Amino acid sequence: MRKILFFLILGSLLVSCGDKSNVYDNVSDIDQIKTDNETEDEGGCGPQRDDVEDKADTDTVDEVDLIEDVDLMDDKDLMEDKDLVDEDIEVVDDSDGPCPSDMVESGEICIDKYEASRSDATKSDQGTATNKAFSKPGVLPWMVNPINNTHFAEFKAACSAVGKRLCKDDEWISSCQGPDELTYSWGNTYDREICNNVDTFCDDHCSENNITECNTSSGCGYTYGCYTKVPTGSFENCTNDAGAFDINGNVWEITDAGSEYKTRGGAFNCASASSRLECTYNAGWAELYAGFRCCKDR
Repeated sequence: MRKILFFLILGSLLVSCGDKSNVYDNVSDIDQIKTDNETEDEGGCGPQRDDVEDKADTDTVDEVDLIEDVDLMDDKDLMEDKDLVDEDIEVVDDSDGPCPSDMVESGEICIDKYEASRSDATKSDQGTATNKAFSKPGVLPWMVNPINNTHFAEFKAACSAVGKRLCKDDEWISSCQGPDELTYSWGNTYDREICNNVDTFCDDHCSENNITECNTSSGCGYTYGCYTKVPTGSFENCTNDAGAFDINGNVWEITDAGSEYKTRGGAFNCASASSRLECTYNAGWAELYAGFRCCKDR
């Protein structure tokens, strides 16, 4: 059943870097969300605060930096908005290969094919469950804002609950770079359209709004307010050499660096995407959209 869902979802959601229309057609009613903290000093990350779980913690965010999110994903051309994985579903490995079917081989380990999602996630709602982490296409990834040690422990527990573990920092970097030690998961040359980042949809926004002199330079997403998170696996070319999706972009990914965590990969709403999507970049601030993915020893 899972395999059937995979192909149905993937067929409707995947788009190439040269044609983002299937994704952009479903980004509607976008408000201008540029705020004072979209600067280099503050991390350059626009503070969309929608269904992101924000548990009580010593890390806080000033109310003036928060804005109410709008539903950016339209139902048109996407699958029905329904739960894809039951809360209590049994995690079954139906793969005959060295890795479970929801993971891919990466050197000596297996790594989740998709950013981690909650058991009750859908294409427009990341859900609220926190007991297990799933790797599946076509749903919003598990994300928190701000990131802190409480969430770090929660991510590790969610991976452990499905027989995996949070990816170690060196494993994540190695998987992102691949055997050729690339700058990005896709290669050494930055391309704003390959993975979801703040500037990905600028040309689409201009086309839809009849803007003839379109700004597609760094930070254009802030100018037009056209950046958004997307369901897992929405960009077919945003993969590493092994076929893992969204290692760069969409949401930041927390990795296990022993007694601390690192924040890798870049995100949909952060400035200076060409540097922040680099495999070795580590975000040093807490107010960002942080997700994760799980790994497993082969």
